[in-house]
Amino acid sequence: MNPDIIFEVRYSTGKKIIGYERINDKGQWEQKRIGRNKWILGVISDGQSYAEMIRRQYTGLNDRTGKETYDGDEIIDLRQSIRGIISFDAGCFSVKITEVSQRANKKIGWDLGQTPPLYEFNDIELTGKNIIDNPELLK
Repeated sequence: MNPDIIFEVRYSTGKKIIGYERINDKGQWEQKRIGRNKWILGVISDGQSYAEMIRRQYTGLNDRTGKETYDGDEIIDLRQSIRGIISFDAGCFSVKITEVSQRANKKIGWDLGQTPPLYEFNDIELTGKNIIDNPELLK
């Protein structure tokens, strides 16, 4: 099984995480609800169409405190003084830079709006914000 292909699932009308989905080693979808320990076959729907549910993909990386990072999370790279939003572009996770210190700009050459790959960031920490709960981050 590839543990990197995991999705956080939410209702489209709310901010509450209701469970997780993954693709097992047989190529089948499995789901696990919040509060349950077991993965079962199928996707989470609860009477809503698949498209009405919000899914964010796990990056396969945790921040420095051990928290899982997902597509759409805002992070800070403490070592490089950079803030940005994780996104999945061109087949890999990247970070759209939304704030960069002058020191980091001079040292690395990154600037606002650039999207370097996530693996270029060494000491990341989640800010607690994401594009679902904080849509203003998309502006």
